[in-house]
Amino acid sequence: DHRLLKGKFHGINAKLVMRGYRAVALAHLADGYIHMVRECGDNSVPITSTSLEEGEVKVPTLADKKEAEKLKIYGNFCVKKGRYQSSIYFYSEAIVLDNTNAVLYANRAGAQSEIRNLEAALKDCERAIDLDFTYSKAYCRMGLVYFSLQQYKMAVEYYEAALILEPDNLGFMKKLKSARKVMETKK
Repeated sequence: DHRLLKGKFHGINAKLVMRGYRAVALAHLADGYIHMVRECGDNSVPITSTSLEEGEVKVPTLADKKEAEKLKIYGNFCVKKGRYQSSIYFYSEAIVLDNTNAVLYANRAGAQSEIRNLEAALKDCERAIDLDFTYSKAYCRMGLVYFSLQQYKMAVEYYEAALILEPDNLGFMKKLKSARKVMETKK
């Protein structure tokens, strides 16, 4: 691309990359993408689905894993900016490359929860747990989804499971306490 040869690509100064400010460069790229998305509205971001059957696992190459990690960073940046549709797009693209990474599914579930796409969030949490049953954040996200669905008993169960895996996590404890409190008031 001629823009890259001139020292700029999507507003990234090539010298930033060369100096090792990779995270800053990625943030600028993701921010540039967000500006493009803003032009046509956040809801117009396409959601890519894998060509694999549901539950099928493709063994990713090292290059796929690296590219998926890059896309995850873009997705995380979008979440921090409150651009959940964009983050779902990036996580989905990362999953196409590496559908063995539980973190990608859990992160996409978090973004899906934010836009109240709770059924998709549940599926992503289930997939994350299937891939890594020791990933405490997936259980916590599942608890959050059930809490949003007002299924407080299920929320408590998943928060408890998260705490079994990570007993000192104050965030999990706070969520569990909140879910128990709401569950008691609903009786």
